[in-house]
Parts: sequence; C-alpha cells; structure tokens
Amino acid sequence: MADPVKGENVVFYAKLGENYYPFACAKDVTITQTTDKLELAPYTTGKWRSYIYGRTSGTITASGVVKVTPGTGKYDIFDLITYQLQHQIILTRYTITDPQGSYETYDVPCLIDEVTISGAVGQFATYSFSLTMSGDPEFNQTPITQPLTDVDYWDYTATGGETTISDSSLIGIGLLDVRRNGIGVEFITTGTPTSSQVLYTAATGELTFGMALSADEWILVIFLI
Repeated sequence: MADPVKGENVVFYAKLGENYYPFACAKDVTITQTTDKLELAPYTTGKWRSYIYGRTSGTITASGVVKVTPGTGKYDIFDLITYQLQHQIILTRYTITDPQGSYETYDVPCLIDEVTISGAVGQFATYSFSLTMSGDPEFNQTPITQPLTDVDYWDYTATGGETTISDSSLIGIGLLDVRRNGIGVEFITTGTPTSSQVLYTAATGELTFGMALSADEWILVIFLI
C-alpha cells in the first residue's frame, strides 16, 4: 500500500539562473488544474447530456512568511514582484514526495497574476501569490537536491533588569531580526552594543542588550532553520 503524502512534502520551486530552488518560506502550496467541457448536441431530447473535453488551465497559489534577506541561491517574494513588473514568464517545478522517498515532479511555465504582502504590528509579515500555468505541466523525474530553508522564532518576556538572555535554540543560528515590543533593533555580532543595539553571540546563543530590559518587555527573535 502506498504511503500518504504529508503537506510539507508538496514543495514549490522556481528557476533561478540554471537551477531550481525551493521558494523561500512557502508554507502552503495549492496546485489546481481545471478543464472546460463542451456539450454535444445540446438541443437533442436525450435523457443524458453528453460532453467532450475543452481546454485546460491551471493555477499555483502559495503563502508564507516574508524573509528580507533569503541569501544567495534562494528565491523570495521580492524576486516575484520584480518579475511581475517586468512581465516575465517564470519556470516553476512542483514536487510531491511520500515518506518512502518516491516522488512526482512537474515543470511548467507560469505568469504571475497576483502578489500580496501583509503585516501587522507584533506579527510576522506574510505573503501570498497566484500564478497561472502557461502550457502543459511536463513530467520530469530529475531530483532536486537544494536543501529547504525556512524561518522559526523564539520569544521571551522580561522580568525586568536583564541585559543578557539566552536559549539553546539560538546557538549557531542564522539571525534575521530581533524585536523589542514589536520594534526592530539593530543586532551586531562583535563589539559592545549601544542603547539601541543588541549583541548576538552565536557560540552561546546569548543576546546582550545595550539597555537593560524593563519588566514585561517582549523580545522576539526570528532566525533561519
């Protein structure tokens, strides 16, 4: 019996240069194909209607967390906005993998219909997009070995007076953002932090603030995983 496919194993890729890369932080991906139907002899008096296939169209939609700096070899929502403004057709690939490592992959060119970025104070900024397939999805079993990249977060509520906080989950991470009560602060990795900075020490997972935390201050750390 075949194994069921988990949601995280439906992955959307876009072509960047000569290679396909997973779309940065795409959490939810939906692939839809729709075929029109044409009725045969619509004015006959038969009991059952009869149809033939018409033309087929498809869409790919996805949503996820916005990353400001995805890094070399990644694809992010800002690339998609650029290509939409340039009216470019992008080459995409979607891969569906089961727990045993069996997979199906399809390549298809797409037009960019809609890109949305939204954000609320104290929350992660999110994006969503919609693409229209422009041609037949081509079956392609070439494996993609590019590792997936995503973001995670750690938060902390201060008791008051702390200048240094730490957690094992912060050791050796790719730090993206540090926020105090929802407001981003500059982070440094060497030197002594000023009152508006925080020093990140990767070896110990420590954050050292230039100004002590007040009681109930909320610290949010966003990082790559």
